[in-house]
Amino acid sequence: MSFHDIPPVETSDKFLDFAFSKANKTAEALRDSIKDVPKYKSKKIEIAKIETIEGVLTKHFERITKSFPSFENLGEFYEELLRTYVDIGEIKTALGAVAWANTKVRQFSREHLKRLSGAQRSFDMNNLRRSYYGRISSVLKQVKNKLKLLEQTRKILKSFPTIKSGLFTVAIAGFPNVGKSTLLSKLTPAKPEIDSYAFTTKTLNVGYCNKGLLKIQYIDTPGTLNREKMNDIEVQAHLAIKYVSNIICYIFDLTEESAEIEDQIKLLNSLKEFDKPIICFMSKVDLVSKEDIEKFEKKFKTKKIPIFSKMEELEKEIQKLGKSQF
Repeated sequence: MSFHDIPPVETSDKFLDFAFSKANKTAEALRDSIKDVPKYKSKKIEIAKIETIEGVLTKHFERITKSFPSFENLGEFYEELLRTYVDIGEIKTALGAVAWANTKVRQFSREHLKRLSGAQRSFDMNNLRRSYYGRISSVLKQVKNKLKLLEQTRKILKSFPTIKSGLFTVAIAGFPNVGKSTLLSKLTPAKPEIDSYAFTTKTLNVGYCNKGLLKIQYIDTPGTLNREKMNDIEVQAHLAIKYVSNIICYIFDLTEESAEIEDQIKLLNSLKEFDKPIICFMSKVDLVSKEDIEKFEKKFKTKKIPIFSKMEELEKEIQKLGKSQF
């Protein structure tokens, strides 16, 4: 799901500026094009102003209500993710307020257009226009705070990763700087940000690859995930593993540049709470001795968790698990 296409939600003042400015431009164009007696010319101009304001505002309001997702069908990952930042009930109320404003704009427009059609004096027409402007401004004032809340929510949604549901999904986990992003770039065409210091990953990197009929979604999950207080990106990673992943691919760094082996094992053990199949991969094996690799593999067999040091073997195991689940 992607939230990047939700358009900006402007302030109530900006919406009014847009509408009134366009109405004035419409009026200016009509003054030169309408050839009629002054009374009827004024009426046509005032009608055009109201129709223009109604069109501008209802277009914006309907775009807002249609572009925000249906919160009943978000899926567990996005629903829980959103709940960590905002009150979904308040967002629904805000969207309801925008729908109410849209209805009121249409209602007031119809009422004033009907009254304008029967007006005979310029004085009455001007009063009707001022009345209409006042009522429309009042409506926008009443949803002022709701529009602000929706814009704040839009910015939060825009920061969310785009993760597809219904695909066999592998969460790549491990300490920072063990090689998660590097592995993602080898398993898929994705080009994540890769550097030699911890916490390079500032978002969930996602990549895809096709293996016959099986399409695999890989998610590079940053952070250690076992801290009591996780940052925003670690929260996203935690929820992605919990609600989206089918298996966890845990990476060990035998050089211990990122963390001591015992700490890496502790983190691995903490991932068992997700109750997902776990497979392991040893990164940076070119920097350690063959004896150290064999020693670690032997020690690890007692844990009954598959562990690999070769990319092709890891890919075969992932495909086997994917075919058995999908």
